[in-house]
Amino acid sequence: MIEILQQPFFQNALMAGIVVALMCSFLGVYVLLKRVVFVGFALSHIASAGVAFALLLGTSPLLSALAFSLGGVAFFSQVPARRKVPMEAVIGASYILAAAVAIICVAKYPVGEARTLRILFGNILSVETGELVILALVFILIAVVHFLFYKEFLFVSFDFETAQAHGLNARFWNLLLYLTLGIAIAAAIRSMGVLLVFAFLVAPPITARLLADRMERMFLLAMAFGALSVPIGLYFAFVIDLPTGTAIAATTMAILLLVLLVTSLLATARLRRVAALVAVGAFILSPPHLALATSQQDDIKKLQQEMESLKETIRKLQEQMEAQAEIIHHQQATAPQAQSPPSKPNPPPPPAPEEQQSGILRQLGGLVFNPEMRVEGNFIFNNTWGRNRDPEADGFASDRFSIKEVELGFRSEIDPFARFEAIISAKNLLTFGEDGERSVNAEVELEEALLTLTRLPLGLQANLGLFRTRFGEFNDGDPDELPEVDSPNVIVNLFGNEGEGWVDTGIAANYQLANPWTDDMTHVLWFGIFNGDNDVAFQGGAFDRPVWFGRFETFYEVSSSAGAELGLAFAQGHREEEAMTLRTTLANVHFEFDYRDPVLVYGKGFNFLGEFFLSDIEDVNGGTTRSYGGYALGQYLFARGWSIGARFDYSQCPGFENSICRNNFEDPDLPFVPGDGREWAISPILIYQPSRFLQFRAQYKHTNRDFDKNSDEIMLQALFIAGFERPEPF
Repeated sequence: MIEILQQPFFQNALMAGIVVALMCSFLGVYVLLKRVVFVGFALSHIASAGVAFALLLGTSPLLSALAFSLGGVAFFSQVPARRKVPMEAVIGASYILAAAVAIICVAKYPVGEARTLRILFGNILSVETGELVILALVFILIAVVHFLFYKEFLFVSFDFETAQAHGLNARFWNLLLYLTLGIAIAAAIRSMGVLLVFAFLVAPPITARLLADRMERMFLLAMAFGALSVPIGLYFAFVIDLPTGTAIAATTMAILLLVLLVTSLLATARLRRVAALVAVGAFILSPPHLALATSQQDDIKKLQQEMESLKETIRKLQEQMEAQAEIIHHQQATAPQAQSPPSKPNPPPPPAPEEQQSGILRQLGGLVFNPEMRVEGNFIFNNTWGRNRDPEADGFASDRFSIKEVELGFRSEIDPFARFEAIISAKNLLTFGEDGERSVNAEVELEEALLTLTRLPLGLQANLGLFRTRFGEFNDGDPDELPEVDSPNVIVNLFGNEGEGWVDTGIAANYQLANPWTDDMTHVLWFGIFNGDNDVAFQGGAFDRPVWFGRFETFYEVSSSAGAELGLAFAQGHREEEAMTLRTTLANVHFEFDYRDPVLVYGKGFNFLGEFFLSDIEDVNGGTTRSYGGYALGQYLFARGWSIGARFDYSQCPGFENSICRNNFEDPDLPFVPGDGREWAISPILIYQPSRFLQFRAQYKHTNRDFDKNSDEIMLQALFIAGFERPEPF
């Protein structure tokens, strides 16, 4: 039991249960005084209907339960003023309506049966720190309200009509009382369930009523019994393996039955109890009993003395045995070694555990070390009107079928603390000679080769080798996983590299920061150093001219089916231009929102990704030129396997010597001014994805440029994946 008490989830459950017990037991006294015990039950079911409705729509269960509860509160608070319909009938009708709504919502929810048990019985062991903070704030708010208006609440609870006759705005105070009850139930229903919340509202106040005649004592005893039932219920749930919420609810009733039994016995046999106490006291104080007690104490002392004597004897025997063992060892060490006759050779000793393990692996033929494999094929058709594509920068050519890339990936766990991954890519690249002659050249290159260390000191993780630098979301994962055929213009202008973004050799480490206020938010800090092996933005490639990199991102879990990410990235390095070493500084801001149906993987969903890039580059004249660009990409999944998307691009030409926009100015005789060239593009996209491993995309793109020809393109793509999956950046 000591080990389970040290677990964070058990501590959260214990504290959350005590907070809800104190809050609901306190409010249950008013429910008992107003003789509307089943109003609490009806409100609990109304709140559970709100939770079920929120699960069906994928919204916040807490806000939905609060809205439903406040609606029920507003209704119940007005019933005493009408009297046309009995209160019991109103409660029954409300319960039927709430139960019907909850059942309908649960029936339409794909995992409704599992959620039904959660709504009815709760799961106190799943309470997170954020929920605990909300429960504590609600408890403090309700405590402050009741401390300020204790007399008013007590007056309208005892006699509603008399309070009205004395000029008190009884309807208002009754509504406020019900509001505190509804807020408490709405806050507790998701983690505690209907049964446990109703148990706290009813059992502890009844137990306190059996023992207390004054209101102050009744409130204190109700809260004490409610809080006491939580650790007792959790203890028996852990020892006997029972559902926690049900065990706590049963404990509240067990305490009630125990107090009821004791009070009944006290009421019917008070004289008998007094006589028994007098008899017991007389027996204890009688001379024979005192003599017997004295005799027993003497026997105990004698037994203790004999035990001490026995311990001393055992200690002496141990000392004698140790001395004898030392003498024998000394004789064996000083005696000459006797010649033994030749005998059969001794059998070899059994192999050590490490040798046994190595032999087993050799017997398996090395199958244990076979890595996971992955093959990815990317086939594209393009038809262009206007300025043609540059295959070396854009990744594929205009007006032809292209095998943009075929990747062969390997991944294997080295040990529990390290993993290695390598990707080899092959492509047919269309190139143009000096005389304009076209040729198709096969190219095979090592695209990525990285070692991932998952458990470093201080909670760090790191990547070593050749990999995507994680400068923004495009450079974070496989760009082919993004719902688009071509790469955004700003990526091509900044990094070139056939539209693949910034891939470099170096080391990058990250550290995850917990959020002290809520578990729904996580922060990750990245820092790293790279060679700068990029043909456009960075051309360092030497130890004294590295690229420094940093990134900070925040992840927020909006709900069980939606999440958001906000990140900042920074990089600074050098490049070579006109035999000069110039500094390059890049900054990135990105935002991503992702919604997926919590059950159906290929059901409806929505994604949005936006990135903004800022570049400050040092020019040959000693000045600094600033340019910026970005893109916004959205995707809507409207049916199983089908989705539509759109992307908007805007980019200023950054002015790097090898940038595609600088090399495509219409008039090469005019001096190039970095930042002057601008282009924007819009691209609607249609995607059909029959499975996770196969996608077909159709994209139309119109690009408008003020430094070169405009272009219109139609792109078709077939993308397949066989083998292990890589993390999705979108």
